[in-house]
Amino acid sequence: MEDIRLLDFPGHTIRLERDVEAWSDEHLRLARLALDSVFAFSENLCVPLSMEVHAPYWNDEFDLPLDSTGGPMRPLDSAMLRQRPLPEGLTANPFMRGRGVTEVGALTPGSTRDFMAACLTAGADDLAGVAIGWQEMWICTTKVRLPEAVDRVGPFLTLDIGGGRRSRQPVETDGAARWVRGAVGPAVVHAPFEYRVHRHQGTMTFDISLHWSLWTPGGPGYAEIERRLTDLLRAGWERA
Repeated sequence: MEDIRLLDFPGHTIRLERDVEAWSDEHLRLARLALDSVFAFSENLCVPLSMEVHAPYWNDEFDLPLDSTGGPMRPLDSAMLRQRPLPEGLTANPFMRGRGVTEVGALTPGSTRDFMAACLTAGADDLAGVAIGWQEMWICTTKVRLPEAVDRVGPFLTLDIGGGRRSRQPVETDGAARWVRGAVGPAVVHAPFEYRVHRHQGTMTFDISLHWSLWTPGGPGYAEIERRLTDLLRAGWERA
């Protein structure tokens, strides 16, 4: 089998959008819609291992983060949910200064919904009567099931990281399924799959970034990606 290539940022990115203007002030409903879409696409294929959320004060009328409140802005408006323990060799640290890290045994539809509800609930330091929304979710640490067509793989998989360099990535076996994971190290800074869901004035956007060539066009896993995209399109998303 030829080496698998690591695609640097932004990878092969698929962008989906949907109109959510009618629910612009229903922040938890929109969070649940976003998470349902992430887990529907990921089922038995990609396991999220961390999620970071930006949840600032919100202007419900214009469906945008507030630029000013007439008082202090929300001081800690981001937070991370992270699996405990992470697989060996993985790191998942917050990109933004925020409320810290909440750890759970697994990121599931239930645990991520509970986390989002907590992010959207006003705390003692928040301004009374000011809405809290969410602007972005990032899922940048994942493990992904190898396509069945990939054979002759032992305990390690060779990843071409560019510049003539290669990295041996561990393969985790769980029954008949085999899994790889990221991000790892300073050399492999991208997971096989990374997700970003973000909002802007009545539109929600779901970016699916594929960083390992197994799942990009021409790779053995891309047919499965297309099948899952078709399911999301039927559920109301549109290709952007």
